[in-house]
Amino acid sequence: MKTEIFEKIGFNVNESYIYNILLTNGEMSAPNIAEKAHLKLTRQNTYAVLKSLTKKGLVEEFDKRKKLTYRVEHPQKLLEVIEEQKKELEENEKTVEALLPEIISDYNLAHNKPGVVYYEGVEGIKKVYEDTLREKPEEILVFRSPFEEDKLGQYIHGYTKRRAALGIKTKIISPKKPAKEILVEDRERLRERKYIKKEIFSLYTEINVYKNKVAFIAFGKKTMGFIVESPEVAQTMRTVFNLVWSK
Repeated sequence: MKTEIFEKIGFNVNESYIYNILLTNGEMSAPNIAEKAHLKLTRQNTYAVLKSLTKKGLVEEFDKRKKLTYRVEHPQKLLEVIEEQKKELEENEKTVEALLPEIISDYNLAHNKPGVVYYEGVEGIKKVYEDTLREKPEEILVFRSPFEEDKLGQYIHGYTKRRAALGIKTKIISPKKPAKEILVEDRERLRERKYIKKEIFSLYTEINVYKNKVAFIAFGKKTMGFIVESPEVAQTMRTVFNLVWSK
């Protein structure tokens, strides 16, 4: 039973077997461990497993009467191993999350399918905006929602600064005029704006068109965002934007 638990927390079968021998027998010399394990493991494999357990900090190796001897570290170490695994898993999750748009892009290219990445909450919406910077398009076309500042606070202002620093131009169709100081910033932030009366153009969902992607950012009761990657969808939305812009 214990060996099964050891395996569940990351031990391989041989590590679990040797660890349990030491746990139940106390300190043992390397030859004695090899002798006890010989029915399942060769002497060479036994030594390799002992080295692995020692490296993980679960077993202590020391000389006793000129013999290489081993004993199990305090079992509290098992919890430390699990904590390390949690940290590693979190780091791996962050890495995969950061690379996911690129991975999906490769997948779509190989399989000729439009891809959709979905996010929830304010932090999820920020990831949608970050994707527009990561792609570094020449231009982003924006059907703007008047609700973005209410949800995003200062983040959106920092985002537009970073966007301009990357040389990304932006065209915005908006249902409300910003304050004068924001209009003054438009030139330095590479923005152009056109307005439609709020009565006929007020979106809970902001739409960003860039490269082969269209990002939909919903600011309603459920805050969410999703990115569609498809040349056809992007071209359709670009055509719609340009038609509205020209009128």
